[in-house]
Amino acid sequence: MVAPDDPLVAGMVDALNEAGFATFGPRANAAIIEGSKVFSKNLMLKYNIPTAEYKVFDNAEDVIEYIKEKNEFPTVIKADGLALGKGVIIPENLEDAISGVKEIMEDKIFGASGNNDVVEEFLTGP
Repeated sequence: MVAPDDPLVAGMVDALNEAGFATFGPRANAAIIEGSKVFSKNLMLKYNIPTAEYKVFDNAEDVIEYIKEKNEFPTVIKADGLALGKGVIIPENLEDAISGVKEIMEDKIFGASGNNDVVEEFLTGP
């Protein structure tokens, strides 16, 4: 059984199956749902699965401009790829949002996972 996200997204189940091992876990083409927030959000949109309003960005300046225009806090900022459960920040104000975007997209605190970001509305409730 393969469970952690990184090996699943990397295709470990596929490789083990090809080597003749009966393996439980999603293949790489299904694990991408966990491996990419952009893919997951776009999939939800395509199939009308309810999700928070969102927008995808590939540079920090555009993210910051969007957050300034929306001016809604808290907001949710997610690094696109795997970040060991730490790729999400929920800033309470513009200053924290700008700092978080720069850390993710410019300082690369989550590596290449921060090359693209999803900014989405903050939702509460069941």
